Amino acid sequence: TGDDGVVAVGSWHDGATGGVVRVTVGAGSGWLAGWIDFNQDGAFTNMNEQVIGQAVSATESGGVYQFAFDIPGGTFGTNGPTVLNARFRLYPEPPPAALFSGTATGGEVEDHQFVFGLIGNRVWEDMNGNGCQDMGEPGVSNVTVRLYDAGALLVDSAVTAGDGSYAFTG
Repeated sequence: TGDDGVVAVGSWHDGATGGVVRVTVGAGSGWLAGWIDFNQDGAFTNMNEQVIGQAVSATESGGVYQFAFDIPGGTFGTNGPTVLNARFRLYPEPPPAALFSGTATGGEVEDHQFVFGLIGNRVWEDMNGNGCQDMGEPGVSNVTVRLYDAGALLVDSAVTAGDGSYAFTG
């Protein structure tokens, strides 16, 4: 796949087709397998962690492929950035069983680390009108908070929890 042949695309989130990667195959063809360590335990052993298993070629689609996959609930935390390690292997032909470890005879292995930020805080009742969250000021639940990009396009929305907290992840 070549160095930097795998790129995370867009904003990722828990749920169906919550993640997308773009893979560029620089030359030749083969079988691409990819794993993402969603539970962040340092291994790719969970059943849902293999996200790609497909034939690829540098001549099809200009060698550029986009893969969407499900992300298990709870992958993205709400108390800081989420770091997901990933491994992609290009085999010369379909393997009997794609393995995340071992040598890549006649193929290639790339490890990547995807770091996803967090935007969030709390909607609260500013009882004294000073614009600061002061001790004792209650959070406000069920408020829709909208996130827009620099071009004023809606990117995502979230509803505040009972304590007024919200988070945009990925």
